[in-house]
Amino acid sequence: MKKISLPWAQLASPTLAGRRQRARLGRIGVAVFACLSVLVTLSVLTSSQRTTTVIVAAHAIKRGATIRAQDVAAMEVPSSAITRDALRSSEEAAGKIAQIDIDANQPLFPTNARDAPVVPSGHTVLDVTVANGVTALRVGDTVSLMSSVGCEEMSGVCTLADTALVMGATDDDSGAHLSVALAPDAALKVMEAAELGAIIAVHQ
Repeated sequence: MKKISLPWAQLASPTLAGRRQRARLGRIGVAVFACLSVLVTLSVLTSSQRTTTVIVAAHAIKRGATIRAQDVAAMEVPSSAITRDALRSSEEAAGKIAQIDIDANQPLFPTNARDAPVVPSGHTVLDVTVANGVTALRVGDTVSLMSSVGCEEMSGVCTLADTALVMGATDDDSGAHLSVALAPDAALKVMEAAELGAIIAVHQ
């Protein structure tokens, strides 16, 4: 009867041929392990170097300024959770209002570049000089306009307009000025009160 030799019998053999076979397989195993390590490392590096396109300020943009297409640029940055919500196109950024001072190359997000407010139907836009500072106000905020004159109350502070939508705000050497959208009857009250005394804007 012919003796059958199992394929792995030589590997287990204490002979010189068996030792050589085991050494050869060991070298192959090391090489395979090294290749797999390289592939895993390359995969990790590739995933960590994935980039995405975000819109950044092409130059410094002042708070309250309307952002134009030429004010922004596209930039490739590493993908991350931080850039996930950034604006992706100049068309998306154009027309928005800078909510803070935005530095050059700073990404634009919905939090620092907000849609310009729309004048509500039936409202009018009025420029108002106010006695208090308006640097804390942003375009799109809602304020109440108040004064000590111009209302039926004989004393104290009265409300001229419960809700006025801020369309623009400046605070310079000439004073603090607001451009607001408000109902026509409130606009008439504000105009009359402005001739009699100071008006203040209270952020809601």
